[in-house]
Amino acid sequence: MGTYGERLNKSRSYEETVTSLICHILFAGLLIVPLIIVLSKSRVIHISNNLLFIICFSLIFATLAPYMLYISKMPIKIIKYYIAITLMIAVSTFSLIPEVTVRAGFFIGIAIALVYLDTLMMVILSIISYIMMNVCLFAISARWLITANGHMPSFKAAMVLYRSSVLTPTLEFIFILPTFFIACILARRHVMREEELFVELSTEEERYRLAFEGSDDVIFDYVYDTDVVTYYGSIMEEDADNSVERSMNHAFEKLSKGELVHSADIENVIKLLNGDTNEPLNVRFCSKEPGEYIWIRIEGRVVKRGGKKIRVVGKITDISDEKLKEKDFLEN
Repeated sequence: MGTYGERLNKSRSYEETVTSLICHILFAGLLIVPLIIVLSKSRVIHISNNLLFIICFSLIFATLAPYMLYISKMPIKIIKYYIAITLMIAVSTFSLIPEVTVRAGFFIGIAIALVYLDTLMMVILSIISYIMMNVCLFAISARWLITANGHMPSFKAAMVLYRSSVLTPTLEFIFILPTFFIACILARRHVMREEELFVELSTEEERYRLAFEGSDDVIFDYVYDTDVVTYYGSIMEEDADNSVERSMNHAFEKLSKGELVHSADIENVIKLLNGDTNEPLNVRFCSKEPGEYIWIRIEGRVVKRGGKKIRVVGKITDISDEKLKEKDFLEN
């Protein structure tokens, strides 16, 4: 398991992660195109060849193209808008199929903005999707009049039918949109807090590592949520490279079982990890040989975020020679 600093260098931004996921999902969604063609030719769904061409063409642009843009290293800002708009167009074309209503299609672009936690994008796509919804509803109204009367209707007649059909979708749009905005704002705040914490931990960890580089002390970093301790250097190895990062999983569990320190010292170490004491501790560290111990001094402090304990950072010093001298002094 890498340190915060290493993971920060290797990590991708939230937008990059989301874009990669969506592009791969859409690429798999390309299978919808041959499925629609098969359903159309087998008369399961009744659509004209022209409409079939429009639907398949828009789906290809909405599923295959984003993946191609992503692997070509196109800027994320362009890709995310492309994904949202082409998906809206592709799903909206389904509403042109007789007896099919796909109102949810007009919210897909806004949903993509919600996934990206981009409020500006949501405003822009809200306007675009509402315009598209009205265009589709007008086209549906004109098509219905053609089917009913057998000839091309006048613009005025199409507008009358359009006005009667646009009210309900508009009200749905007005009432649902604020929910998307609120969800986007709240989720963005949470993600921003997490990213800030991650950068803060990475910076602080790197600062500690550099401060003690070249020292014989062992620098440790214990994270509460993962129960993992990351450390530089080694008490057991005299020539250990302090720039090399090591880690231990289930650290608290091993401590509680007496696998790390003498059983008489466990309670004091737990108090230090819990932040109940800020005093340096002299404890007996378990050696490689069963029943043998090395005297060490542990110093650490608890790092909090919003009142919540996040981690403990500190150092471990080998004081075996100091204890040996103290013993010799007492004996003499």
